[in-house]
Amino acid sequence: MVKKYIYFWMALTGLLYGCDNSEESVFEETADERINKAMATYQSVLEGAPDGWNALVYPETGGVYSFFIRFDNANRVVMYSDFNDKIASAAKESSYRLKAMQTPALIFDTYSYLHILSDPDPSVNDGITGEGLRSDFEFSIYSDSVTTDRIALVGRRYNSRMVLTRATAAQKTAYESGALAKNLNFHKITGLHSYFKRASINGTQYEIVYNPLQRTITFSWVNGSGNLVSFTSLYYYTADGLQLVSPLANGSQTISSLSEITWTESTKTIGFTANSAKSTIVEASAPLKPDNTAGRTWWQMAVDNDETYWVSWSGFHINGVDDALKVTEVTAPGAVFAYFLYWPAIGSNYDAFAPVFFNREEGSVDILYGNAVGRPAYTTDGRVVFSALGTIGTEDFPSSGPVFESSKILYNSRGFYFIRTSANTFDMVSAEDSRIWISWEFL
Repeated sequence: MVKKYIYFWMALTGLLYGCDNSEESVFEETADERINKAMATYQSVLEGAPDGWNALVYPETGGVYSFFIRFDNANRVVMYSDFNDKIASAAKESSYRLKAMQTPALIFDTYSYLHILSDPDPSVNDGITGEGLRSDFEFSIYSDSVTTDRIALVGRRYNSRMVLTRATAAQKTAYESGALAKNLNFHKITGLHSYFKRASINGTQYEIVYNPLQRTITFSWVNGSGNLVSFTSLYYYTADGLQLVSPLANGSQTISSLSEITWTESTKTIGFTANSAKSTIVEASAPLKPDNTAGRTWWQMAVDNDETYWVSWSGFHINGVDDALKVTEVTAPGAVFAYFLYWPAIGSNYDAFAPVFFNREEGSVDILYGNAVGRPAYTTDGRVVFSALGTIGTEDFPSSGPVFESSKILYNSRGFYFIRTSANTFDMVSAEDSRIWISWEFL
């Protein structure tokens, strides 16, 4: 028995000795030497691009933002970004460092344009309070994602992605001469007050919906069969123009970018070039092809889900102004405005269009007064028309003010076009004046 234990410990000692020397047999350098060598390589790649890097950042909340970044060998970095007009034209210098952590990391350690995406103040980026757009400024580096022309990085907190591609001398010159800011003139499309905006590209009429919060752009057109087709892509700006993350394919026509973007202040028009064809965005009073089913779908969705209704957080948008009638400022004794609702089939023969108030003392929401609306009428050209039956509630309906004015818009005899904007949201656009609309969310 003693001999067996001796043989066992001899074998175990030999195994441990073999393991202790295995690193020397596999690696000619120590772990620290390997890490230091990798960090030196990454530093050389970053600063080895004399004309800088084009960068795309994908926050965890969605969208994509572009940057131009130039690193030097003194741990300084210069940036431009397409986040807004101001920072697209003004370079910002800050600092960065490479640090050996669980994985090598690229850290932007003083406030830079990257930090705007993660700023916890929602007034800075329209993000989440305390979290911003859930974007990172510390990124892990993986050796298999680094070349001299491309580096893919992963955020250490939110796993947001950053992709760097080596810039050319021409791109560097373009950024420094203000080309990025000039192309952001396309953003002025939000200043065209009509809901419907249209452009002709190589003979095809496209309706364009631009969403700067989600960083998406949607093109809709009528195909050869007479059906409305819609295509949505993320977008970002470069020194060359507006770039689609996913190219639009329409038959033999493929659109991957809009270039040579111009803005004419006197006529409030946006010009651009797509596939070598020049075009201009114009306002329109009606959709390219009305959706005859959208209004019915909107109404029926709430009916099919008991005790549910549609909510607008800020009432009507008019002539480029959100909450133009200031419904959010309406109050009642002991209560404040919560939202506007449209409740289909709240009664046996009527719907409700009313403000909802939050009672602070009771912690409840109440309809104090509102409109009793007749069942909607659906026209053959895709409009939905509402009619007045009376009022509802325990309080007198106001004879003037935001709620009264809202009901006047609702009951316009021309009615509304409905546009589905997501699975649970619709926009309701006045057929009388496409500069007036209200956005509904399913609650």
